[in-house]
Amino acid sequence: MLGLRAGAFDLLMPEQLTGPVLSTHFLPLRIFCSYLEEATKAKVALLAIQPKDVSFGEGLTTELMETAKRLKGILIQMLSALDSKGFQA
Repeated sequence: MLGLRAGAFDLLMPEQLTGPVLSTHFLPLRIFCSYLEEATKAKVALLAIQPKDVSFGEGLTTELMETAKRLKGILIQMLSALDSKGFQA
């Protein structure tokens, strides 16, 4: 949890991630990001959205859906701008 209002978002660098370091049930995001950086030689960041409810069985809230739609539009504009400038990965 980001500690923000529901639907708020933030761009996080791997070193900002907190949580369990090791678990038998999942791979911590910080370790996953380190793996991606090493494997791709690219800088990795996570775009995180603050959920309103993380209870088991709950769907996406209105706040989260609205933010996801807004971010989708922003990302499409940014990627289109890169594409129009001839950016190649």
